[in-house]
Amino acid sequence: MSEFTKTDFNAGDYSNFRPSYPPEWYRTLNEFHKGNRNLVIDVGCGPGTATFDISRNLSFKRVIGADISEPMIEKAKGRAIEVDNSVKFVVYNGELDDIISRDPFNPSSKQVPDLITMAECAHWMDWDTILGQVAKILPSQGTLAVWGYVDPAFVDFPELDDEIEKLQYGDAPFGLGPYWQQPGRQRLRDLYPQLPPSEKWFTDINLWRHDIRSQDNKNTPLIMEKTMTLEAFDKYTTTWSSYHKWQQLHQKQNDGSINAINPRTIFLNKVYKHTGLKSHDLVRVAWKTVALLARRK
Repeated sequence: MSEFTKTDFNAGDYSNFRPSYPPEWYRTLNEFHKGNRNLVIDVGCGPGTATFDISRNLSFKRVIGADISEPMIEKAKGRAIEVDNSVKFVVYNGELDDIISRDPFNPSSKQVPDLITMAECAHWMDWDTILGQVAKILPSQGTLAVWGYVDPAFVDFPELDDEIEKLQYGDAPFGLGPYWQQPGRQRLRDLYPQLPPSEKWFTDINLWRHDIRSQDNKNTPLIMEKTMTLEAFDKYTTTWSSYHKWQQLHQKQNDGSINAINPRTIFLNKVYKHTGLKSHDLVRVAWKTVALLARRK
């Protein structure tokens, strides 16, 4: 998570080249929630990808996105001016109570959320701590929604799975494996083994884990797939925290070049050679996913 908080992290590329979440997921979330619809807090909101979706797809009076990364929140605020200025964003200290105390709609209200969402961020958190915070502030019938995606694959080229694996987790110079922050990345790869939450606090627990190469769990409401050019996929890989860390350790030269063999270049050359595709050609990309819905007792 620390890479995303750095001032030189490109939150704009993160917003532009990351995949979006499918309408079916928001329909499922909307139908599941039975509590009041006064306030949503989107924890770990990044540049607001899910936050704006929530505002569009769920009929809540107020939506707040919160993140510990100031560059991400600045990007989200800029998008709010262009997309939806009814959504508010705050930088917070990692404690959910801090978000409530910073309520940008009415700081003195101290209103608790009816829905807490965590999209592509729970792996960075100490789960026992954050779950205790959620249980403390979420009212009866309130909803906890957690979801994430990981490990892209080219749907029509399963033979390239090993090469994508090597790019993500291989050693230098072929891969970015040493540059992921752990144990967070492994938690995401394992599709959040800390889930589901305790039945002491929650009921009506729904948990889906989906692997695109498996025939199991096809009933998940969270299917993540995107058609993009190979150039766009390459841009997507630059949004990985591991690549940002790699860049930091291989400082750019005066002419803007990097004094190291770039794993992205090695990977793309293999793709071009194997498929015959060019940078502007389209590929279908899909991700493994995990999704949770749970109701506070």
